Amino acid sequence: MGKRRKLVTSPYFKTSHYFHPKAPLKGSLAPILGVAPHTLLLGTQASDNALAEVQAFATNENAFWHIIGDALGFRRGFHVKREEAVPTIRRHLLHPPDAACSYEEATRRLREAGFAVWDIVAQEASERIGSLDSDIRNPHFNDVRALCELYPSIRRICFATGTGSARIFLKAWKQWLATPGAFSVADNAASQAVFCKWVHGRRHTAHHDAEDCLREVSDGYPLALCGVGCEAVGSAIELVVMESVSPASIPLVAARSLSKRIAAYTAEGRLDLVVAGAPRASSYAWKRAQWLAYAFPQDVLHPAAKTVVPFGSRRSDLEPSDTEDFGDESDCDLSSQTTTYC
Repeated sequence: MGKRRKLVTSPYFKTSHYFHPKAPLKGSLAPILGVAPHTLLLGTQASDNALAEVQAFATNENAFWHIIGDALGFRRGFHVKREEAVPTIRRHLLHPPDAACSYEEATRRLREAGFAVWDIVAQEASERIGSLDSDIRNPHFNDVRALCELYPSIRRICFATGTGSARIFLKAWKQWLATPGAFSVADNAASQAVFCKWVHGRRHTAHHDAEDCLREVSDGYPLALCGVGCEAVGSAIELVVMESVSPASIPLVAARSLSKRIAAYTAEGRLDLVVAGAPRASSYAWKRAQWLAYAFPQDVLHPAAKTVVPFGSRRSDLEPSDTEDFGDESDCDLSSQTTTYC
C-alpha cells in the first residue's frame, strides 16, 4: 500500500502518492540547444503535459514560457486545451496578443538569446506517478557535465524548478560540484542554501553579510558558513537556484500569512516592502522579477521587461488588499520550492 502525503496548497493539483508500486516509467525531452549558449536552464523532468505535447514546460499554469516571452518580446501562443494564458498570469503579461508565437518560434528566439534547456533526469529513466518531482523514484540522470564540456560557452546553470531540482542535481553531481574552481554560487539565498557548502574554489564578495550564510532554510538545514557570498573564479560555472516556475510552488512573499511575508521580504533584502506593510505579492510577478534579475543578461532583455524590475515598480505586482491575511491559522505549506510541476 503506497504512502500518502499532502503537498503544497495550490489550485493546480491535489495530493501526491509516494512509493506507489505501479509508478510508470517517465521520460524527458531532447535538449533545446543553439550554437553557443551562455546559460543552461535545467528542469527536473518533463511533466505529463510536456511529454504529451512534446513541449518543454507545457502546463498552462507554468510560468516558464510566459516569463521567457516577457523577457524577449513575445507572448506564449501555445496552450493545452485552451486559447490563452490563465487569468492569474494573463493580467501581468507585457506584450499584446498579436505578439503571440508558436512553440517552435519561442524556442528559436530562446536559442538565439543564448539559452539552452534540458532536464536533470534522463529519458525513460525514472518511476513517477503524475508530474511532481517529489514522486520521482529510481532516477537516472542526463549527462549535464558532458553537455557543459561540449558547450564550454555555458557559464551559468539556472535551476528552473527551484530548490527541488537543485537538490536532485546536487545528488547526481556531488563529485563534479566539489571540483576546485568548477563552479561558483549565485548570491541569492536559495542558491547559497543548496550549494554553498558543496562548491569549492570560490572567492568571497561583498554581496552577502556573514549572517546570510547562517540563515536557516525551511527544511531545517543551515547554510555552511562561508563568510560572505561566493563568486566565480576564472571559468567557473555559476549555479543559480531560481524561483520555481511551477504553479505548485507559491513564493513566501505571496503567502497569506503576514509573518511569512515579512520573513521572506527580509530574507530578500526588500526592507522597503516590509516597511510598506509586507503586501502580498503576485506569485507570477515575483517569479518574473527574480528571473529577470538572475537569468537574463541586460543586453537581451526587451525594453518592456526592464520596466518591471525591481519588483514592486508596478501596481499589479501586488495582490489587492482584500485578498490578504486570514491569520496564521491559514499558514498551510504555501512556500515549498521542493515540489515542482512543469
